[in-house]
Amino acid sequence: MQSHKITDQKNFMSALFAGEIFDSYYLKELHIVTKMSCHIDGRHIKDFYSTDELSAMPSFPEFVLWKDAKPLAFDMIKGKSLPVRFQIILLESSASSCHLTIRYENSECQVISGYSYNSISEGIDFISAKEKEKEWDKTLSTFLSDNNLT
Repeated sequence: MQSHKITDQKNFMSALFAGEIFDSYYLKELHIVTKMSCHIDGRHIKDFYSTDELSAMPSFPEFVLWKDAKPLAFDMIKGKSLPVRFQIILLESSASSCHLTIRYENSECQVISGYSYNSISEGIDFISAKEKEKEWDKTLSTFLSDNNLT
């Protein structure tokens, strides 16, 4: 796990809420606190879709894409006042153990890489899991740097 302090918040927030850089990530969870608190679970709800819509989908991922949730999230935070805080957890893929947490609080923003060790119970040993975590830390660090987001 690594934490990256975001120094150019305006650029980062623009990339997050208006750009396409994070669009391929899946939303696991969103918590925004403004004049009220809102929590969104990013899981897809099959009952929302018609049978035709479901059959047209090549697959049904467990979580929605950030690009589909982003307009709602942006609508909740835009306005004259900054949010009190928010936290967004994005997954590298819908079934991924690799995630990133974006936290904004007290006028500071940070991105934290994370790796879920539930894969150990799925047959991956601890040493391999630690290697995958380190690889994810490096991948996320490079991603942020390459996109001028830190």
